[in-house]
Amino acid sequence: LREVETNRRLYDSMLQRTKETDLLEGLKTSNIHIVEKAQLPKSPVRPSKAQNILLAMAASLVLGLSIVTLLDHLDTRVRNPQEVEAIAGAPTIGVIADLGRKVGKMHGPLQAGSSADSVLQECFREMRTMAAFRMGSGRKVIQLTSCVPREGKTLISANLALALSDAGRKVLLIDGDFQRAGLYAWFRIRREAGLFQVLAGEAEPAEVIWRGTSTSLSVMPSGRTKGASHRIFEASDLKRVIDSVKDGYDYVIVDSPPILVISDPLVWSQCMDGVFFVVDVQQVDSGMLRQAVEKLNDLKVPILGVILNRMTRHHRYYYYGYSKKYGYYYQGRSGEKAESA
Repeated sequence: LREVETNRRLYDSMLQRTKETDLLEGLKTSNIHIVEKAQLPKSPVRPSKAQNILLAMAASLVLGLSIVTLLDHLDTRVRNPQEVEAIAGAPTIGVIADLGRKVGKMHGPLQAGSSADSVLQECFREMRTMAAFRMGSGRKVIQLTSCVPREGKTLISANLALALSDAGRKVLLIDGDFQRAGLYAWFRIRREAGLFQVLAGEAEPAEVIWRGTSTSLSVMPSGRTKGASHRIFEASDLKRVIDSVKDGYDYVIVDSPPILVISDPLVWSQCMDGVFFVVDVQQVDSGMLRQAVEKLNDLKVPILGVILNRMTRHHRYYYYGYSKKYGYYYQGRSGEKAESA
């Protein structure tokens, strides 16, 4: 009987616990409560446009600087007059600005006219002063050469010779470039006999020299090559011609071909008193210039000065700050802006 009573109490206890468990399962209890109601954001969290733009700008700046640095390192063109002077071992005696399309329209020496031409004339006057100073009293036979074609030798040779003649000097300009006879068109000379015929013994120097009517400038053109422009003359041949005419002139300027293309300027340089080197800063790199200078140094030919052509503002040369002022002064001389001065 006692065991039956014990089992009954255990059964009642288990039944009571089962009912409590069923009751608790039916209740949905939670310890979570609302602190603050959520608000809908007015803009998306990601992507952040402002942040992405700033990151893109920073990355572009770094990439751009890297590319510029690389290109600057790979660009071996001469960059400033100091670099040219260091390679050539000679000072700069003249600077010509980048004329762009104007060069292609030039078919003769500069004449008085626009302010742009006046600025160039002033460049050649300065070049004339420096060239005369570098030549001094013991040098009168000068060669103009360059590294490669189309560096402006004809333009510079013609206008430098004209500038010297305007100063009252008797100048003989010799066209020694048989492949590109440029002085015929520049001075409007008929294509007749010239230096080639004199060197070949077919004519005398006095017979081929063209003399201007208004200046003390004389020109000996290259002459008709008749398909024999490849013929090479010795230095003694040119020396014979120069010796026969130089006593009648204050200066003899020889416009010769590029050194790195034809051997004529190297052969002829041995009978010159000095060389003026024309450098197109937008075409010639330091390796080409160094190679040409070394060839002249091997022959012990003195380089008296360098002339820089096609200079632009990015070359950081002080000369170009005065271009507008030169034009202003020349317009004032003509009376167009005299009152505003």
